[in-house]
Amino acid sequence: MALAKTYMYAHNLMQAGHFEFQTADVADGPRNAEIWTSSVWFNKINPAYRQYVGQIFVGTGRTKAEARDMAAYTALCAIGAITRS
Repeated sequence: MALAKTYMYAHNLMQAGHFEFQTADVADGPRNAEIWTSSVWFNKINPAYRQYVGQIFVGTGRTKAEARDMAAYTALCAIGAITRS
C-alpha cells in the first residue's frame, strides 16, 4: 500500500465500522520549514485487538497529511490491517 493514502484508508475502514480512531496534529518550527507531528489512537476496535485501545501511534512529516499518513500506517500495521513494506 502506498503510504500517501494510508490515512484515507484508515478513515474508510472506520466508516465501514471496523474501528473508531481519533487524531491530533501539531506543527513545530518556523512557518517556512514546519515539521508536523500527528498522533492516532483507537477508541473502539475489534475485541481481538483491545490491547491497542488508547495506545498512541505517532508520525512526523513536512506536511500534516504526510504526518497523518505515517501515524495511520504505524497504527494499521500494529493491528495487522496492512503489512509493512
